[in-house]
Amino acid sequence: MFADGTRCAPTRSYGKIGITHSPYRGAVGRRGVTLQRLLMGCLLGLIATVPMSAVMLGGKRLLRPGDRGPLPPQQITHEVLERVRAGDPPEHRSMVPVAAVLLAESALTRPLSRLLHFGYGAAMGATYVELCHGLPNTRSGIAFGLGVWTASYCGWLPALRFSSAAKAQSAARNTLMIAAHVTWGAAAGALGRAWRRTL
Repeated sequence: MFADGTRCAPTRSYGKIGITHSPYRGAVGRRGVTLQRLLMGCLLGLIATVPMSAVMLGGKRLLRPGDRGPLPPQQITHEVLERVRAGDPPEHRSMVPVAAVLLAESALTRPLSRLLHFGYGAAMGATYVELCHGLPNTRSGIAFGLGVWTASYCGWLPALRFSSAAKAQSAARNTLMIAAHVTWGAAAGALGRAWRRTL
């Protein structure tokens, strides 16, 4: 109690070293756990995107020649760049030769598509770990991966009229992308479970 009669926050002492605990430290601790979970999810998603990409690239070689076009990350990036350019005023477009614009787009598409692909994987990893309350496992990871494919390829991609939407792709390409998302989910779940055991 202070001199003016007010009471201080109750504390609890542990052992001889005099460590005290205040209930007001709980919020700080929860924020720390949430941040740790967020970073863990981003890293899990980022790492899981590596085997996912391997499945996509390896599976593409097994497709029929007519289905071996650019994979969805590159397709989406290319279409976004095209839409951005189409939104420019005509006078701006006429200032740069068309060949130079096409060359710049082709040079940007591949590295930008990789960046967006891995960034999306990291974001989905953070979402997954948060939804499973920091307790990832292989089964929930696969279920989440399938959910991401459904929400993306049957949801926002067709809604925004991207050519990578499931209804615009062949059955073989859809099967490949489903397998890639299952791989991502299994990897994220397994890595998360192994990581959790080491804590």
